[in-house]
Amino acid sequence: MNGIQLPSKQDGVASLVVFIIAVPLSLGIALASGGSPAAGLITAILGGIICGALSGAPLVVSGPAAGLSAFVFQIVQQHGLQGLAIITVICGLFQLIMGLTKSGKLFSLIPKPVLEGVLSAIGLIIVLGQLHVLMGHGVPKSPSVALLTLGDSLRSAFSSSEFPVAPVLLCGLFGIAIQLLWSRVFPKLKWLPAALPAVVIVSVISLFWQMPRVELEPLLPLLEKGASSFFSFAWMDRLLTYLPVGVGLAVVASAESMLTARAIDVLGSTRPNYKPSDLNRELMAQGTANALSGAVGGLPMTGVMVRAAANINAGAQTRWSTILHGVWIALFVGLAPFVLASIPLTALAGVLILTGIRLLNLPNLRAELRHSMTDGMIWIG
Repeated sequence: MNGIQLPSKQDGVASLVVFIIAVPLSLGIALASGGSPAAGLITAILGGIICGALSGAPLVVSGPAAGLSAFVFQIVQQHGLQGLAIITVICGLFQLIMGLTKSGKLFSLIPKPVLEGVLSAIGLIIVLGQLHVLMGHGVPKSPSVALLTLGDSLRSAFSSSEFPVAPVLLCGLFGIAIQLLWSRVFPKLKWLPAALPAVVIVSVISLFWQMPRVELEPLLPLLEKGASSFFSFAWMDRLLTYLPVGVGLAVVASAESMLTARAIDVLGSTRPNYKPSDLNRELMAQGTANALSGAVGGLPMTGVMVRAAANINAGAQTRWSTILHGVWIALFVGLAPFVLASIPLTALAGVLILTGIRLLNLPNLRAELRHSMTDGMIWIG
């Protein structure tokens, strides 16, 4: 059909699997980033449709990333949501420049221990912040505050006048238990991401109690608000403040995306006719999607390893699986927003805590220390 490749059956199945993973993760990461749930979903939609269509790594799925959440949270604290929008646009434009100047290969020169160390630090920050949400509180303003006030949040969870342990904490812990035990208890359902049944089951149980839940804004007004805020150009006097932050965000986001693309190349190399990722084209795709996301009130995005690995393991053949997963999210948000509004934040915190622990990657750190003390210390540093 004039060179247009149509989606295959495998692409359709894979897109549904990635959609199932992306919704709870996008909501949780938006929460950890200091943004709204709707902003997280906008980012996932744009990451699927825009980045998927332009990508140089067609099987990589882009969206809001746990690896950026700590950085983004600090940006929101310092510059507000409007500042984040401008910084995200700057990030996207700088990624476009890097792609046009063929800078993609430079990211392959970053030592793996450095990348692993950054991800481990981010994992620790996520865990510290989300432990408070697990117990019914908000995310503290900084990791140090999160650590120092953890005892207060814990005491409040055990001092409920009606229950020995606050229901919000019990629901969160139950969600974590479901994720840890899902594949063992239901081995035939290993293909189903454990985060989904955890969030669904905890959401149903939590309806018996009052607790913080997802507050989802309608997407169209949020898009209009984001665009009008950006195109008012009222932020121009703060451009020099935003510029270095945007460039720093671009470097971190690009490094994570390039790492994901390289990892997916390893997974896909066993397939016949598999084409390695075009890293420069991927940078331009990420840049286009990030610039658009910032302009309409979304969050920064990267290629996300969890979703990309699920995509390729589910049998995705072409970029259509990535594009379609973005379409399914848009349809779901448009047709069933009431479902999202019933999700307790403690359930999403449980998903993010396990995500943060995986980012810590302590088994690999121990192995690195045994193999090379120098590399291990670089990781820790």
